[in-house]
Amino acid sequence: MPPTLRLFAGPPDAPTPSVTVSLGDLLGACGVSTEETDGGPLWLSDFADETVLVSPDLADLLHIARSMDAERRGPSAGPAGPRPDAGRRAA
Repeated sequence: MPPTLRLFAGPPDAPTPSVTVSLGDLLGACGVSTEETDGGPLWLSDFADETVLVSPDLADLLHIARSMDAERRGPSAGPAGPRPDAGRRAA
């Protein structure tokens, strides 16, 4: 029997997504390339600049992952990029 996909909505008192990040940052943290030169699907690059709402905890994890990746690549790779806009709340 093939596995089934289940959606976990979390507990009722869970924080609502309120931090805006780019889809490219989110996918990059998951190891999915949005650049066609890296062998990623071309259509993903069309959506890399789109914004999505995530929880503040996930936004912090994305920032940490980006910082660790920049440290691993060394100073010649440049900064890790701007931190997700943790101050801006969804309207």
